[in-house]
Amino acid sequence: MKNTTQIHVSHAQIILGIDLGTSGIRAAIVKRPFLQNKEENRFPEQGLDQILFTDSVPFTANNLGATASLRIDQSDCKPQSLSENASVQDPMVWIAALEQLLKQLSMRFDLAKIDAIICDATSSTVMLTDDQGTLLSNALMYNDAQAISAASIIKEVPVEQQTAANGASSSLAKTLYLSQLIDSAKPKLVVHQIDWLNNYFCDFLKDGICYSDQNNLLKFGYDPVSGQYPDWLQNMTREYAPNIILPVVGVPGEALAPITGNMQTTWGFSQNCRVLYGTTDSIAGFFASGAQKKNDAVSSLGSTLAIKQLINVPIFNTESGLYSHKVKDLWLLGGASNGGGKVLLDYYVLPQIIWMDHFLQALWRLQNLEGKRDWLIHFPVLHDCHNLGDYYALSSIGERFPIQDSQMVAILETRPSQSLQSINLENFPIKHFSEVLSSRELSEALKQCFADNLEIILQSAQHFASIVQGLVQIEKKSFELLSKQTGDGKTANLYTVGGGSKNRYWQLLRQVHLENCLQSAFSLDAAYGVTRLANFS
Repeated sequence: MKNTTQIHVSHAQIILGIDLGTSGIRAAIVKRPFLQNKEENRFPEQGLDQILFTDSVPFTANNLGATASLRIDQSDCKPQSLSENASVQDPMVWIAALEQLLKQLSMRFDLAKIDAIICDATSSTVMLTDDQGTLLSNALMYNDAQAISAASIIKEVPVEQQTAANGASSSLAKTLYLSQLIDSAKPKLVVHQIDWLNNYFCDFLKDGICYSDQNNLLKFGYDPVSGQYPDWLQNMTREYAPNIILPVVGVPGEALAPITGNMQTTWGFSQNCRVLYGTTDSIAGFFASGAQKKNDAVSSLGSTLAIKQLINVPIFNTESGLYSHKVKDLWLLGGASNGGGKVLLDYYVLPQIIWMDHFLQALWRLQNLEGKRDWLIHFPVLHDCHNLGDYYALSSIGERFPIQDSQMVAILETRPSQSLQSINLENFPIKHFSEVLSSRELSEALKQCFADNLEIILQSAQHFASIVQGLVQIEKKSFELLSKQTGDGKTANLYTVGGGSKNRYWQLLRQVHLENCLQSAFSLDAAYGVTRLANFS
């Protein structure tokens, strides 16, 4: 670690980081010394950061804004029925959540003291507006996979043109799909989720221009190696989306625009406050962790599972959904799976997840102490919960990384027909799991509490365990792929971020089946992590 007494600090900057994720919107206000040495400023020592405030507005069924409509105005849209691969939201609800967040922050902190605002948002969430910033479509979310025919067009791009704009969930496929649905001959702006946030502060869409960052544009087809839109992309948009205006590209962390006068009046921001180009949520999570040297890697388990590793040179592999983001003068190699914590939430509510996690922890501990567990003989996943079965956890059809297959389906144990909702798990409080000293005692205690319902609980636990093992299997396959591509073999340090990191059974499996290099994250907050990219030099 650096000797902080040798770091030359001239003054401090206050940065507002905003993370628009899948479960809500979060903010972190960070005070950071401005370092005179440019090398130190690239990734300042995290020990010098002071997180002044954090706040959040969670999404619920009421404010999430899920919609069955692709269009704001259906009169100008070709008839379209949404498939099971659809995931659509109204972008206006993000602004409502952002305004609630700013209101909460302004009650605790003087926003006039903020020097810069930098945001991150989910990658490949995209919509169209006209050239005055009026929405033409709702947003196709990161996991929307309706654009199958558009993806097949992109797939025809010559193999030597490696790109991250692959599959029906890429923002390029979604843009082509939306453009063909909307008949309007007027110019259309491609707007990613982060651009919609930045526009709230800067109001640039009304001028017929969308400013976006090279990280969010990677899955649109932007080439960060050459620093431009490749010819094949420009030719494709001219043919299939002729009225599309491509975004102006900026570097994450660099200045985008000053904040508007309306923002100064409404929220009290200073006229000197600048909005900076941001990044994706998984990249923000990466830098929250503490990772910053070559071969450091981060697993981010939120609604989806994203894997990234810091390397010196870019690598792209279209067939496996592997791509590289440029961050400052380094590269982040990795990809994002469609599998993640959302799979658990598709089947179980949070109290059930917590209960099942403690149950599996107890089985894990008791398996270390003894071998015979006859009462679990018909539940092989529970009988040997240390093992990693050949499972794969997806919440919908299709996978993008480490396997790219739009028709891939989950591989899980069968879920019992009877729901856990009808069973009161509180009859066996979580604290009881730490009190049992043997597998036999656990078996007898569960039988006493649940009687005839024990079979349903064990079937549910086996299904639950297969999901968690399926998540570890995705992670394991991802690192095997990264190792093969880089030729380095091992990660330097493996950090974990995201709400899913609270799942202890997941962590226990990872310690056994992944490299023994797991590190505690400095922070789990992407709203803090995105501030690490802020560049004041």
